[in-house]
Amino acid sequence: MASQTVTEGQAAKLKTNTFTKSGYYFTGWNTKANGSGTAYSDGAYATFYGNTTLYAQWQKYADPVITFDKNDGSGTTVTQTVPYGESATLNANSFTRTGYTFSGWNTKDDGTGTAYGDGASISLSSSMTFYAQWQLNTYSYSFDANGGSGSMSGGSAAYGESIQLPGSTFTRPKYTFTGWNTRADGSGTTYTDNASLTLMPRRKRIS
Repeated sequence: MASQTVTEGQAAKLKTNTFTKSGYYFTGWNTKANGSGTAYSDGAYATFYGNTTLYAQWQKYADPVITFDKNDGSGTTVTQTVPYGESATLNANSFTRTGYTFSGWNTKDDGTGTAYGDGASISLSSSMTFYAQWQLNTYSYSFDANGGSGSMSGGSAAYGESIQLPGSTFTRPKYTFTGWNTRADGSGTTYTDNASLTLMPRRKRIS
């Protein structure tokens, strides 16, 4: 800012401040740099006797706090403080949700706000809540003749979705089909022909 000339001993209106300081807001003027002198507000009327230097006074903005919301997931709610107006890296997600895969963060729980990836670089000027976003998992299933003959098409279903097993079309000479099992040796989970089942996170192979 350019100097301002005033008449000694007469009140004059101070120029409006045009200085800026990243991460800080202007609070006024002072006759000492450390704020221990005479203070003046922006645009105030002041009287001076002799040349005077006024020092801009600054107050740091509060550092924003990010609250991470698990949004139907599991885990402990955590926070992260980031420097005001400066670039920072988001903490890595620690939440989990059975049958779902974490897909990022959003400023709205329904995903209609601003999206951020895990570990994204951000710059904030105010505190915010970031909601975990979840993608429903899809699991595949297949059929194995397990010593028999023929072929059957498998498929896929979303976590928690119920499916009905088709009737077996496999054949094996001198053997009668007795059902399905998640292990070839029959030591897994058993299902009858045309049974209904719900796919869970671990892939099930119908043998």
